[in-house]
Amino acid sequence: MLSPVKALLEKRTPIDVVMARDYAEPPAKSDVPWLCKFAADGGRVVVTGDKRMRSRLDEQAALRELGLIVFFFPNAWNSWPMTDKCAFLLKWWPAILSKAEQSKPREFWEMKLSWTQAGDFRHVGPKP
Repeated sequence: MLSPVKALLEKRTPIDVVMARDYAEPPAKSDVPWLCKFAADGGRVVVTGDKRMRSRLDEQAALRELGLIVFFFPNAWNSWPMTDKCAFLLKWWPAILSKAEQSKPREFWEMKLSWTQAGDFRHVGPKP
């Protein structure tokens, strides 16, 4: 029997899922180097629970300059147990894929803190 994550990833989609740690070179003080490597490899969508990324000006600038589409978890997500974090991601995964396909480069979204209305995103990016 497949795990829920493997089942999601085996669904035929035109995406490859990679982890930030595959690009980061510890000890990193900033996410900018791995974001640049990710974008250079053709990466275009970032899904992150890093609440600091939204307040760090260098990382915000890199996300915009690289033309990435970004999905942030709600701030409360950071204090949840890992099982709840995984369940929330699984619930929202189809909506994230759909929104990513519809989004333009440099659009930033936050998932609303909802278990019943997955897909209700709040735009949190810079205004054009």
